[in-house]
Amino acid sequence: MIKLKIKKAALILKNQGLDVLVYRVLEKRIAQKQKLSVNSKHAIPKISLISGEEFLSVDFIQKPYIPLLKKRETKIISWVMPQPASGGGHQNIFRFIEYLEKAGYTNIIYIIGNPQDLSTEAAEAAVSQYCSAQKMTFHIYDKDTVDANVDAIFATSWETAYHVFNIETEALKYYFVQDFEPLFFPVGTRYILAENTYRFGFKGITAGNWLKKKLEVDYKMNCESYDFGADKKLYHITNTEKRDGVFFYTRPSTERRGFELGIMALSLFHREYPDVTIHFAGEDVSQYGIPFPYINHKTLKLSELNSIYNQCATALVISLTNMSLLPLELLASGTVPVVNEGDNNQLVSDNSFICYTVSTPVEIANNLKHSFLENNHSQLAERLNNSVVDGAWDVAGEKLVKILGDDLHA
Repeated sequence: MIKLKIKKAALILKNQGLDVLVYRVLEKRIAQKQKLSVNSKHAIPKISLISGEEFLSVDFIQKPYIPLLKKRETKIISWVMPQPASGGGHQNIFRFIEYLEKAGYTNIIYIIGNPQDLSTEAAEAAVSQYCSAQKMTFHIYDKDTVDANVDAIFATSWETAYHVFNIETEALKYYFVQDFEPLFFPVGTRYILAENTYRFGFKGITAGNWLKKKLEVDYKMNCESYDFGADKKLYHITNTEKRDGVFFYTRPSTERRGFELGIMALSLFHREYPDVTIHFAGEDVSQYGIPFPYINHKTLKLSELNSIYNQCATALVISLTNMSLLPLELLASGTVPVVNEGDNNQLVSDNSFICYTVSTPVEIANNLKHSFLENNHSQLAERLNNSVVDGAWDVAGEKLVKILGDDLHA
């Protein structure tokens, strides 16, 4: 058997090349790991969190989703999402789940992913750190046992949209869109599969106006948007003295956060202001060759961020897709955010205290210097805090409750 495999591999190498041989080996390993038949010529390897068969069963052209518009008597909502963790995306989803629970809705959470990695206990423990909702229930997603007798089902990412499309139900289907996810990938299969989800016919609930406009114009998707906010119980001014630091939101594992661009700009800033303390938080960056001294805060809890922000006169936040929540949170803490200019950011927030900059190392460094000097030697911090509307998340939550009330119960 081994000799036969070696002979077969040698023939592939000779006739088709090394790339094909490597691909065949990886393909077989993926099939074995997923307990697919190695002999099946039609088995599709998994892509991300869903199986190939999930993709094949979605036909939004010939069999489109058509929403059933009728008055519904119950108030039950299902959410399909990857395993909940401490990230901002999950925190935002559960912020709205809290508002819906207060409005009388029951929320059922279905989690998807590799079965060996899924745990309802771990999900509940993670969510309990930032969500106070008491009546939601957690379940491992299984298409054969998912409860279809609900009023609405939310997809929360491009992978989950395929699951939601395939659920046979009279429930209205929604898409909670927090970013333009095709841009998470190079142009290729995943890009196309993610992009197609905006054509599924779900109603979009988008984070900010840039996504709403993009999905409406490019994909003719019916969307409602909500405005960003900052929790001023978490983010507020504790330091009324001189601020002597600069903050950078570091996520080198996430391309859209422009890690290398930020390091280049901060290198220029450091040459001119070598005594200014530079703070990093987001991910551990100790394995990178950073060409200047910095404090590596790694990943922080939400409750730990405000004290770091209050040490800093200015902060660099690079968002190359949809805007981050950080700029408003920094403003609430009395810190000037320097953010790359573009519709993806400026259509989300037009706060005049956000310093929008051209995305070159020189211009970013220049704007960091200007913002640092302005906030370092003035009483600007209080004005920054006052520019952030208190209760903005309450307005956003009330808006979602109204949207669902109009769609489901009017």
